[in-house]
Amino acid sequence: SQLCVPCRVLGNATHTLALEGLDAFNSRYFTMPDVDRRTKEGKARYAEAVQQAQGKTLLSESQKALVFGMAKAVYQHPRARKLVGVVGQAETCIVWQDHATGLRCKMRMDRIVVGGLTPDVKTCRSAARADFRRAIADYGYAEQQAFYELGYEAAYGVLPKFCIIAVENEPPHGVAVYTIGEDTMAVARRRVRYWLDLVGQANKTGVWPSYPEQIEDIDAPEWWLKVADPHTPVTGEEF
Repeated sequence: SQLCVPCRVLGNATHTLALEGLDAFNSRYFTMPDVDRRTKEGKARYAEAVQQAQGKTLLSESQKALVFGMAKAVYQHPRARKLVGVVGQAETCIVWQDHATGLRCKMRMDRIVVGGLTPDVKTCRSAARADFRRAIADYGYAEQQAFYELGYEAAYGVLPKFCIIAVENEPPHGVAVYTIGEDTMAVARRRVRYWLDLVGQANKTGVWPSYPEQIEDIDAPEWWLKVADPHTPVTGEEF
């Protein structure tokens, strides 16, 4: 049966395979056999496979095929293939102290190309320019990159150069390569600085900003008000 695996896990698996290679993938992920777990034999084979996995992230055979398809598409894209082929530092973890707040920060990247263009693989529904612009906003890719810049500069003394390899998560797995524009990055850097300052201040004072302090009026949604009121005719349009 199909394992319930979040899209994030499939994205991480593709990221690992494309940037770190097969050995790294096999050390973290385990492919489960396609068995009928309703049968005694199927349950036994599944239990045996779980033992063999030894704590690795579990993928079904079809999910593994999807991950390999996306990684293959990255390697078949001329520009993406050159980017992932550059030698870099694998499984890089950077810990640093934020100069403005004193906060201890941590970042981890599957690979960093010091002095070069560091690629980051992102899976997506659509790699088309208009669609991926929305993905940058929806998933905070610019803010993530701005945070990585702080750690990279703290570790290496220079600002990094990043690019995104966007690969579609449905066959035939279209691929596009983007660098996030400076106007977007300027906003993202201000946001990350604001968030760090906010956390730093809260750590010092013990006061964590949340919702408004004043009493506010609140009502149930309009559809509920109409359905709950016996004097309001229900037309079916509310549903």
